[in-house]
Amino acid sequence: YEHQDLPFERLAPELGAERGGAEGLFQAFFQLLPRMGFAADALPGLAIEPIELDRGAAITDLVLSLIEGGEGISGTFEYGEDLFDRATVLRFSGHLGTLLAGLGELPGVPFTRHSLLAVAERHQVVNEWSWTPFEALSEGSVLDLFRRRVEDLPSAIAVVFGEVEWTYRELDERSNQMAHHLLDRGVSRGELVPVVAERSGELAVAFLGTLKAGAAFLPIDPALPGERMAAMLVDADARFVLTHDSLVADLPRGAWRVVALDGGWPEIADRPRTTPSVRTCPEDLAYAIYTSGSTGRPKGVLIDHRGLTSFAQDMRRRLALGPGDRMLQFASLGFDVVIEELFPAWVGGAAVVFAPRSESSSVEGFQSLASRCRLTGVELPPAYWNEWVRHLDDAGLEPPAALRFVLVGGENLSAETLAIWRRFGVALYHVYGLTETAVTNATFRFTAASDLPAGPLPLGRPVDDGSLFVLDGRFEPVPVGVLGELCVGGPKVARGYRGLPAMTAERCIPDPFSARPGARLFRTGDVVRSLPDGNLEFHGRNDFQVKIRGFRIEIGEVEATLRRHPEVRDALVLARRYGRELRLVAYAVCGEASGVTGGELRRFLGESLPEYMVPWACLVLDALPVTLNGKIDRGALPEPRPEALGPEVHVAPTTEIERRLATIWGEVLQVERVGTGDNFFELGGDSILVLQIVTRARRAGLEVSPRQILMHPTIGELARSVKIGEQESSADSARPTKAPLAPIQAWFFDRQFADAHHWNLSTLTLAEAMA
Repeated sequence: YEHQDLPFERLAPELGAERGGAEGLFQAFFQLLPRMGFAADALPGLAIEPIELDRGAAITDLVLSLIEGGEGISGTFEYGEDLFDRATVLRFSGHLGTLLAGLGELPGVPFTRHSLLAVAERHQVVNEWSWTPFEALSEGSVLDLFRRRVEDLPSAIAVVFGEVEWTYRELDERSNQMAHHLLDRGVSRGELVPVVAERSGELAVAFLGTLKAGAAFLPIDPALPGERMAAMLVDADARFVLTHDSLVADLPRGAWRVVALDGGWPEIADRPRTTPSVRTCPEDLAYAIYTSGSTGRPKGVLIDHRGLTSFAQDMRRRLALGPGDRMLQFASLGFDVVIEELFPAWVGGAAVVFAPRSESSSVEGFQSLASRCRLTGVELPPAYWNEWVRHLDDAGLEPPAALRFVLVGGENLSAETLAIWRRFGVALYHVYGLTETAVTNATFRFTAASDLPAGPLPLGRPVDDGSLFVLDGRFEPVPVGVLGELCVGGPKVARGYRGLPAMTAERCIPDPFSARPGARLFRTGDVVRSLPDGNLEFHGRNDFQVKIRGFRIEIGEVEATLRRHPEVRDALVLARRYGRELRLVAYAVCGEASGVTGGELRRFLGESLPEYMVPWACLVLDALPVTLNGKIDRGALPEPRPEALGPEVHVAPTTEIERRLATIWGEVLQVERVGTGDNFFELGGDSILVLQIVTRARRAGLEVSPRQILMHPTIGELARSVKIGEQESSADSARPTKAPLAPIQAWFFDRQFADAHHWNLSTLTLAEAMA
């Protein structure tokens, strides 16, 4: 107030603003002007009337000018129309009025406890947009709904794998036999039964059979490193493990008993085909999924039958799933999307198609698979979907004729591919959900009639029988357009984390907006805002959790694992964005004489972490940079250099094929310099990026297959393989290269890309593949 008469035109240059303007100093401008005007007799014979001046352009993004007057305070908002519309600024005005009224009525209440929301807007964001009521259990549990489909559609196809098809009656009888087999072996109510399996009909039998026995299934991806799988089995108090004969040798040793889904079937087939007399309650445990844990070990999320049933019923209605529909089982086991691919289809009378991973290892193969199997619905990771859409556009193709919808979620979608997809006329559902809240909590339907979003594709609005609230730090609703933490309510909220009551209490809080006894909200940690139409828009995280390729990763777990290396004294992991890709970068402080390299640290992490959690690059530092007050200076951490990702000696490409491949690798991996000796996986490559390499190579006139990249992971080796192309000699084909493979890569090759007609891997052990 002492200097309010100082003209801004003099102040701006002193503060270094370019051209004396406001743009270099701030985006929002507030001015409180004293009472203006003259006394009535100050200028006899003259009438004084204020005039509003329109400058024609806003001096900055937003200006609020208030003027003290005899009747109170009046004012104006001035705003840039390229950022705000009239409705938004009117909301600002309403929020200011609500706040000032509250301050006048309750002057003793702290400012931060006053709400900006008027009664009508609060009702809108709390009651109209955040909650979609539906009595999910009115039709019975998920098992009741499945039995009803068996009664109504006994001859309808429920499972397809290869040339084999099972009807609903056959799937029901086989899962009944599995349930009796588990009960005879002493499986108890609510017990966790791990399922370590590949895509197959036996997977369906294992899930349903476990539920019918009153137990809960725990899906575990067979590609996980043995150490991580063992930690899950121990934490789950596993007594039984359902798996395939081919995977038994890879299971970690323990006290659990193995039930073979294929080789042990003759014994299981002797059990009764009738439904066991076991009844489940809504509160009974249905399944568990292990996710990344900030404590350094995975944590188990427990979902009950109420949540599973509510979710399955909603998605069945939302997608209009019924007889004749076919859903593809695409997701990795252990990722909760597998639940979405199975149970909504089975409660609706649709079929689930299980296909070997090799058939979808390329987008060309996926296109063929979807056409041949007459798929009507699929759920794909965003990176895979983007590659598939670009392939369709480049090849002048369209999605298979039978396809009705595609589900995509977990990451932002490319505006380029959304524009292409809009031409096809196939519905695209952008789905949002969390493991702790029964898979899917919001959907946004994108069709040919949809406008391309100016920002990220919205998350959508809550699914049936669920609630989504955008709350501030006091767990109060925030206005439209204001960022807040997304909290999920309703029956889909998990029971909690297994064996972690403190973490459960921290993340699952009482629901102040629900009249249901014991209702809870799950704090997602996701930062979102409500759009004017009620849809939600994602804007990041409020903690150190990240999501990469749809997988949630706790940074703390990666750091804790890295610190277990005997030469690592301290570690820090960041998520950095390179082009469209979000990637993990690890920084390790090691002893001066350790000689540890980044490649060695990546291989160390790959022995206990799943592939998607292994950092793209590991940099070895003498010390972590700190600020003056002793905190880690994250902005001073170095960017990964090409020499930190590849071999110490750089050999430049010489042949035309090597140069083309090096260019493609550089674009996909975001690496400036790629040499002939650089290893694709040590540069940060993974199974999804393999697909991008294959697609771009074929555009460049090079016939490259995913198998070739896994067998020949360096530019030099791959270039020689591409020269030979499909005419590879049998001698070379039968003798895999000794390229360094992480466990996931070895499994990926061994399980997914082995061609039984050309490859004999029966004597190649996992240890040999890793040598």
